[in-house]
Amino acid sequence: MIKVHFFAALKQYFTDSISVEYIENETVLDFIQRLAQLYPDAAEPLAKCRVAINEEFVSFSDTIQSQTEVYVIPPSSGG
Repeated sequence: MIKVHFFAALKQYFTDSISVEYIENETVLDFIQRLAQLYPDAAEPLAKCRVAINEEFVSFSDTIQSQTEVYVIPPSSGG
């Protein structure tokens, strides 16, 4: 299982964290698309997020390993 943490505006679609089944050789992009399929209301904000694995930002082409923690972070704006 992969533990997934959500922040800011994503908390309206998810709790603070969820557990998702691990799929071998899944890329970050595939993972985000899978989350969007599981939670269709969150599809649009998920498409705009950055992802970190074990607290380090990764690219969408990176693969997710088992027993990792994924952090899904929406864009923020400030003044």
